[in-house]
Amino acid sequence: MRLFVTRHGQTDWNLERRLQGWADNPINETGIKQALLLREQIREIPFDICYSSSLLRAATTAQILMGYKKNSDGAKPICPIRYDKRIRERGFGKIDSLVETEVRDFVYHESWDLDLNSGKFGIEPIRTIYKRVYEFYHEEIPKVKAEFGDDATVLIVTHGGASRVLNYVILGGGMVPDRNSEVWRKAQDFVLHNCQLVEYKI
Repeated sequence: MRLFVTRHGQTDWNLERRLQGWADNPINETGIKQALLLREQIREIPFDICYSSSLLRAATTAQILMGYKKNSDGAKPICPIRYDKRIRERGFGKIDSLVETEVRDFVYHESWDLDLNSGKFGIEPIRTIYKRVYEFYHEEIPKVKAEFGDDATVLIVTHGGASRVLNYVILGGGMVPDRNSEVWRKAQDFVLHNCQLVEYKI
């Protein structure tokens, strides 16, 4: 199986370096251009299915990539899109919309610590996002293989934080993150920029 993962196009909050979590922000004009450019780059890839986060910025990006929006050349959509809440960004509760400097003054250490993080201030616990992304991957990939075969080609459109978790899971990480594992160490440097594409062979 060929599995491609990308992050949604740029939003205004990306530019302002604000956490946007579950805030349902649209992509901006730059984000639209990024998606259209990526669409040209993947035009010849025979995707069988596209999975997208259900948040607007990811869903719109997926629709552009798959030909459901901004389809000026009249081509038919590439493949169906399945929207899934499990690959949404981490929910940031009361620190959603804050810029990075403000976040550092607002339970920063606790919010990113695997042991201390508990859902305080409505922030989704780190272990929760690992659990839901793990369940998404291990439930949906077997479905895709059953439906389209072992040679299926899949695109996942998600978010910065969620893509890091997904990368960890794809590399073999478990439902409960283990920061002492080799997989954890390998995954720590992973960063996916807006409409950047990575490919995995599964």
